[in-house]
Amino acid sequence: DLPVNTPVWHQPWVYVLIVIAFIAGTFSAGIYSVVSIPASRSSEVLKGTSVPIRGKAITRKLLVTFQFIIAIGLISATTVIFSQYRLISSTPLGFSMDNMLVVHSPLVRDSLSLAKLGTLKKELTMIPGFEGATFSSVIPGKPNMYNRGGVYLYGSEPTSGKNYRVTEADASFFDVYDIRILAGEPLRGHDEADRLKVLLNARGALWTGFNTPQEAIGKKLVLENEVYTIAGVVDNFHQLSPKEPIEPQIFRLPRRYKGYLTINFENIPPGKAREEAKMLYTSFFPGNPFEYFFLDDFYNSQNLGEKRFGVVFILFSGLVIIITILGLLGLSAYTAQQKKKEIGIRKVLGASALSIFNIMFRSYLFLWAFAALIALPLTWYLIEKWLDSFALRIEPHTAFFAIPVIIVLLVALLTVWVQSGRIIKMNPVESIQAE
Repeated sequence: DLPVNTPVWHQPWVYVLIVIAFIAGTFSAGIYSVVSIPASRSSEVLKGTSVPIRGKAITRKLLVTFQFIIAIGLISATTVIFSQYRLISSTPLGFSMDNMLVVHSPLVRDSLSLAKLGTLKKELTMIPGFEGATFSSVIPGKPNMYNRGGVYLYGSEPTSGKNYRVTEADASFFDVYDIRILAGEPLRGHDEADRLKVLLNARGALWTGFNTPQEAIGKKLVLENEVYTIAGVVDNFHQLSPKEPIEPQIFRLPRRYKGYLTINFENIPPGKAREEAKMLYTSFFPGNPFEYFFLDDFYNSQNLGEKRFGVVFILFSGLVIIITILGLLGLSAYTAQQKKKEIGIRKVLGASALSIFNIMFRSYLFLWAFAALIALPLTWYLIEKWLDSFALRIEPHTAFFAIPVIIVLLVALLTVWVQSGRIIKMNPVESIQAE
């Protein structure tokens, strides 16, 4: 769901949008009365004299149609945006990120640093409340910049090589992150036995040409001019937001020192976990800063901008829709007032309240249908363009567009009924004399 505590009200542009919405709404609602009264008759208006309105029909119809289009489009877009972000928020990520403390590898290092990290991991798991620790070149939520091309199946032509993301991770990586092994087995952490073994994610296995994860086990890949054996296939997980496509990945034991130490802790406060880890870390790597973050906060932050956009858009849409309703309310009241004499005459001739309302609402019904014909294709096109930026996306169905059209019709029906009902209930003699 969209975050409740998103500090959108701290952003100055939010207030700019609100002011623009207010000005646009009031302008569209009031321009009709302003532009349609001739300047030369302003003295008569001040005296309370009825003034003939020029171009009143076309102006009123344009304004009502415009407000119908805006209302239908905004309600449809708001529904789609909310549904899309709910899908993103509820999608399983394929890994665990709760209670994960991530520490940057030391800046000052030597040839023994990688071995020290191995010893540090073992000692961390001996601290009460620490369930596991792993070292990897990249962690979920960080873009994997290690892109290696020219990877091909051993025995195939080198020209058949493809691109993969390469993640260097120790043997405990999949256990700590709770990433499921689909076929084969994980690396055991023995440098000699596992140095030339790799794992693929399910997307990588499919990308290589295997129809099932089991089919990939035992096959060989050529990577950086070395032949590796595929030891296992792991389930796909979202390296970045579910908005981004899952890329083919290769996992092998670390050969580079730079990366991240991830510590999984349970049943202890995050602050205590941080202090315990810091104390041990600085004893192994004195003089290095202890740079850390909690994985859940970090991973979720990559979607913060888009979630803010969703919140602001929904708030902005709600404001514009309210202003649109107010504008429609004013226009329908004005129309009912202008038809006061006609309504009085019809009532004298025996017309029922319902028949009079039907006559008054008929023109609005036509404008509503015309607005729907314009708003629906335009809204659908813009929504599709927006959804194209998501790898994981909803497919807009008919209800996303049909319900807003019905809502706008009901609002128009109720608004016109309220405004015209007051005139319809008047004594017809008073209605005629008022003119």
